[in-house]
Amino acid sequence: MNIYTVSYELNHPQGYKDFFERLESHPHCRVMDSFWLIQSEAKASEISNELMRLLKPTDSVFVAMLTHEWASGGAHCDNWLNATEQGLD
Repeated sequence: MNIYTVSYELNHPQGYKDFFERLESHPHCRVMDSFWLIQSEAKASEISNELMRLLKPTDSVFVAMLTHEWASGGAHCDNWLNATEQGLD
C-alpha cells in the first residue's frame, strides 16, 4: 500500500463529519490540524475525488503520494512512518 499526504482547507465551521470519518477509515496519522498521512491502495486522484464529494464547493483538498525521502521537525508521525508495516523502509 502507498502512503499519501492529504492536506485540506475547510471554509465552514461545521458539517465535516463524513469527511473526517472517511479519512479515519484509512490507516492514518494526523500530522497537523489540516495535514494527514493515510495508507491506501487507491490512486491520489481517486482519494481526492472521494474526499471532494464530502466537502463544500469553497473547500479544497490536496493529495500526493509520499516517497521514501521525507523529513519532519516536531511532528509526531515519525514512528508511524518508520514502522516496517507502512512500507517506507
